[in-house]
Amino acid sequence: MGAIVFWGLVILTGLVTGMGGTGFLVFLVLMVASCLLWKERLPADLRQQLGVLEETLVIGSVGFWVLLALMSGFILYCMETEWGLGATISLLLAALLLQAFGNVQVFTYIRNRPWRSLVLVAVYFLVGAFYSAGKWWLFVSDQRERYDELRVEFLKEKNVSGDVMPDILKKEWLGVIQRNDLEKPDPKDHKPRIMVWISYWPWSLVWTVLDDFVKRVVREIYQILQNAYRWIADSVYKEVDKDLPSLAPPVPAEATGDTKSKK
Repeated sequence: MGAIVFWGLVILTGLVTGMGGTGFLVFLVLMVASCLLWKERLPADLRQQLGVLEETLVIGSVGFWVLLALMSGFILYCMETEWGLGATISLLLAALLLQAFGNVQVFTYIRNRPWRSLVLVAVYFLVGAFYSAGKWWLFVSDQRERYDELRVEFLKEKNVSGDVMPDILKKEWLGVIQRNDLEKPDPKDHKPRIMVWISYWPWSLVWTVLDDFVKRVVREIYQILQNAYRWIADSVYKEVDKDLPSLAPPVPAEATGDTKSKK
């Protein structure tokens, strides 16, 4: 019976993998789960091969760290692509592998301590909810910073002095921020992203520290040294500036919205 189940799942590979990446992950989960449920009914040679793999994923072993690295890397990929289902299935697959070939008995713990497991899950998602609020603030702040940088470039390109957006350019500016996806973020439009932050906040936190935090530090260093960079450029190009007009052409009255000069 075990052999029939096993080879039936093998034949099912072609059908399941036809669903794409999600189907392939589901197939792997089914394979590992079937090995756990029907271990004693599997063919003798297969049981012997699986016995060699036992304890290869105990905590601290090379196999354990390799599995952790592969799982974490794949979850980070799923987070970047907002593929929450893929991350969930990969986490389930890792738990099954640890249950089968390691000493992390996740499902045994859940079966023996259901209420404590429920409390731990609730605490996990509660922390994820608070984390998602902080992550959303960082995301919105980053969007606003990009908005401000693009606005400065736009006004400079239109040769507008000052920091006020002329009325005649507002419609064009709206098109610019829409093309660059810099409108005010709406949580409804980022639901998959927020759900991933809540569900996989440990991995998101690590990636935020390694990626977003480093970027912010580098950006702050740039802002601090910006005047120094400008002084260096002015010093090197001080002779070149003599060959160029000292004043920029005036902004048309239509661009600034000033109609008094026409009267």
